[in-house]
Amino acid sequence: WVKNPFESIANLAKFLNKDLTKGQIEELVSFVSFKNFRNYRGNNFSIFVGIGIFEENMNFFRKGQIGQWYSY
Repeated sequence: WVKNPFESIANLAKFLNKDLTKGQIEELVSFVSFKNFRNYRGNNFSIFVGIGIFEENMNFFRKGQIGQWYSY
């Protein structure tokens, strides 16, 4: 986990010489949160359900918890 994602993204933007507004950084923080990132269609490979590679309700990402691999 990143303890302060807002600060991390701001530092990364500064390193890349990009000027981001507070609103843009907040939007990025929300977008890359595990909950939102995992549900984004482009990241969960739901497109592959239509062509038969993945089954319905199958997620590429798990729950995002430490030690969860023991469950599998």
